[in-house]
Amino acid sequence: MLQLNPEMWVMTPKGEGLAFLVTDYGMDHNKIFTVMLQSGDILKNIRELRADNRKKGSARGAGGTPRSQKQILAIA
Repeated sequence: MLQLNPEMWVMTPKGEGLAFLVTDYGMDHNKIFTVMLQSGDILKNIRELRADNRKKGSARGAGGTPRSQKQILAIA
């Protein structure tokens, strides 16, 4: 279990929120993210996150180059 410090803004299937906890069950299992949504709800067992680059926009990577959907997804 790892507490993210600082928390990370992410996009989930239920909306935008702060990822604040990561649980890793081992090599044979995926990492599980715990996210607090902007609405105040807490989601657990999130496996697919999209992290936004707030300086360049969500679809831009380093140097402002466009990112593909595969690059945006952070699949744990």
